[in-house]
Amino acid sequence: MRHGTRPPRWALVALAVSALVTAGRLRAQDAADARPLTIEAAVETALAHHPSLAIARNQLQAAQGATRQSRSGLLPSLGLNSGYSRSKSTGSAVVGGVPVGSSGARYSTQYSTAFQGQHLLFDFGRTRDRHRQSRFQELARRHDLAQTEDDAVYNAQQAFLVLLTNQELLEVARHAVRLSEGSLAMAQAQFDAGAAPRADVAKAASALAAARLQVTSAENAVALSHVSLNEAMGLDVLSPHEIAPPAEADVAETTPEALVQAATTHRPELLAARAEADAADAGLDAAQKGQLPALDLSAALGWRDPTFPASNQYWNLGLSLSLNVFDAGLTRGQKTQARAQRDAALNTIRLLEQQVAEETVQTYLDLRTADQEIVAAEVGVASADEDLQLAQGRYQADVGILLEVLDAQSALTTAQGELAQARFRRATARYALERALGMSLSELSATIENG
Repeated sequence: MRHGTRPPRWALVALAVSALVTAGRLRAQDAADARPLTIEAAVETALAHHPSLAIARNQLQAAQGATRQSRSGLLPSLGLNSGYSRSKSTGSAVVGGVPVGSSGARYSTQYSTAFQGQHLLFDFGRTRDRHRQSRFQELARRHDLAQTEDDAVYNAQQAFLVLLTNQELLEVARHAVRLSEGSLAMAQAQFDAGAAPRADVAKAASALAAARLQVTSAENAVALSHVSLNEAMGLDVLSPHEIAPPAEADVAETTPEALVQAATTHRPELLAARAEADAADAGLDAAQKGQLPALDLSAALGWRDPTFPASNQYWNLGLSLSLNVFDAGLTRGQKTQARAQRDAALNTIRLLEQQVAEETVQTYLDLRTADQEIVAAEVGVASADEDLQLAQGRYQADVGILLEVLDAQSALTTAQGELAQARFRRATARYALERALGMSLSELSATIENG
């Protein structure tokens, strides 16, 4: 563009539209970033970014590859071989055992191309058992992935709740500072009016300093909780977040027996253990057939000739029977190993069933206890708040001492902290119960309603 020449009108309009669109996108992105992080979003982020899930997915992919390998033994195989050879021999021709003619070098050339196929006809199901074993092992890895997902979800939930609780405790500490500032102002006013000694002012100032120190400690706890949450989500540990409290969820009316039944049906580690037991059983079946015969079919179609390209066609078709007569104890050792693996898998299932049942009942009882703790803590906060108001009124009326005010103030702060901790224990028990069940409370409610 030449200097002093104005751009065309359509170019200015296009530039303005592009600027408006870009600004709108930036505002939308800023608004999205400004939205508080929910516990559901934290879980989704953990499932998308945590490295442990990538490892579990890789292990599942490896198991899928092993399954495809074992399946190949049940299907026919086809190969193509092509070759070239040149040989040299020396000596005389022999007729009737007597050398004839002079000795010399003779050369021969051979070109060959052949398609070769092979297919297992029958081996008493040994190869099929190996394939069945691989499929169950793949299923076990799939359940392992589900278990890893459950662990990532639970860790993200716990880190989220710790951050939420520490933020609430920070607000409690800041409220204590405001109370201490009010107490200091009240003591100073009483001292100025000649109704209180200077020691009251000093005590109130000391209480304020201690309250401010608690704020600093609470701020540090919040910062560390941010780091833990980011780590649980698989993000940069220094990423800041504004979080929103999760919605409350109630447990449907049920019994511990019903909860244990649901847990033993849905827990991924139990499902993985059962799949491993099925795989071990299939491996034992295959090992027990190690010395039984196998029948294979083979076929070939090819061309070979001293000249290129080879034009002399040939074919063959054959059956082969193989029998393991003596293997120096290999099959016996495989059977011993497979039987021990099967028994270990069955014992693992029994152990996990006991652990799952205990964990389910314990988390259910923890949730019920936490509900009552919240009720008691709320009553405690209301009582402590009333005590503080009474102590402040008595002090201002010159019928009480500042120590009563400071004690009531400390009791209120303690009660507010206990309420925050009770809410944390209730939320923790809720998500712990969901992890113990292998399903959410909403899914549990739907299961109970459907009978």
